[in-house]
Amino acid sequence: MVVGDLMVDAKTTVLGSTPVRRVIELLLCNDLDSIPVVSSQGRLEGLVTAGDVLRRCLPGQVRFLDVFVYLDGGRLREEVLEELGSLPTSQIMSRRIVAVGQRAPLGKAVGLMLEHGLRQLPVVEDEALVGLVGRREVLEVLYARMTKGAFEV
Repeated sequence: MVVGDLMVDAKTTVLGSTPVRRVIELLLCNDLDSIPVVSSQGRLEGLVTAGDVLRRCLPGQVRFLDVFVYLDGGRLREEVLEELGSLPTSQIMSRRIVAVGQRAPLGKAVGLMLEHGLRQLPVVEDEALVGLVGRREVLEVLYARMTKGAFEV
């Protein structure tokens, strides 16, 4: 089985110029953990996650020896929230993208998700976003195979 057999459409995407306030609205209204950021030509440029937004809410956060230290007590300041809401998504998105192609074996996608701690992967062809594959889609296939007795990923 290959990724293209079970990928889903990326129904929600944003441009890098989209304000963070709109991204938060989309994350909440659509019950999403992440949203692909694409160019006007549909080329995948990054992903913006709830974690990306939260990290920007605490500007005094420093990582030291794999421990997060909050220099200002971890307080959310109103001026930080106002500024964050108007920032373009391109300033907070994750640019290091782990993606997979439509023809990749499903096992490769599962391995990438586990290795990088991801819930879903963008599916790309020629740098263009063509869909998403996530843990839920994989579990649906595994369950169907288990209940039918045929099992090969």
